[in-house]
Amino acid sequence: TEPMENRASHARLAQLHRLEKEGKASPEESKLYEGLMKKAQEGVIKTAQVLLMTASQCGVKKITTRKFETVAVDEASQITELAMFPVLGLQTESIVLVGDHKQLAPRQDLPLAQQMKLDSLFQRLREKELKDSSLMLTDVFRMSEQAGRWHNEAIYEGKLENWHNTEARNAKMRETNIMRDPHIPVAIVEVNDGVENTPPNSFSKRNSAEVSMAVKVAKRVIKEARGVFTASSIAVIALYAAQEEELKATFAEHKELQGVVIGTVDSWQ
Repeated sequence: TEPMENRASHARLAQLHRLEKEGKASPEESKLYEGLMKKAQEGVIKTAQVLLMTASQCGVKKITTRKFETVAVDEASQITELAMFPVLGLQTESIVLVGDHKQLAPRQDLPLAQQMKLDSLFQRLREKELKDSSLMLTDVFRMSEQAGRWHNEAIYEGKLENWHNTEARNAKMRETNIMRDPHIPVAIVEVNDGVENTPPNSFSKRNSAEVSMAVKVAKRVIKEARGVFTASSIAVIALYAAQEEELKATFAEHKELQGVVIGTVDSWQ
């Protein structure tokens, strides 16, 4: 980048970064590292065509002094109106909010925020000020029409259409014969002997019985699919971070399950 003088500066920064990470940098090296890192950051912010950041990072002085042609906010429906202020303060003539207020609402971690019940700016604009001029995307790519019929009628007022890849998915289901009805690829597995517990120094929850069941289901899908579906075709979604951690640790013990994607509901948004 422009403020970085030459390749030697880049190499020195990389070396100092390793020392800092390992806790081996001297006070002088730490000071030099901070200076070189500051220059590198300034160079990236000044010259990069695209910058990726969180809403709160938009309030950093180095960001607020730069002009942007367009600002796009992903998952805007999960950001409270107050938290959107740093984004609205950016020097730009165009801000595009992308989200779905029918899904997860903004998190309200603090008691005061919970009392105020703050909505997102996205929801207010979509339902009130810009109700007639906002755009709703209606094409569906990730859910079969049969599985999403209830969501469409109960949540999206029947506006979803153009269900892509539905026939291709149904064909795979018919080929593998892993579902009782390939046209309705949904199965509910009840775990009666599971007990939730909280890990030490945590407020999250986990359930070992459900983890064991997830392993059994994933193995059966891979076995019955006979190569049509592999481990990388499977995703496991957990409600709690502690459950996600136990799932990852347990799945890592099974070689045939390497490649299964595991995450929380929030991470999949």
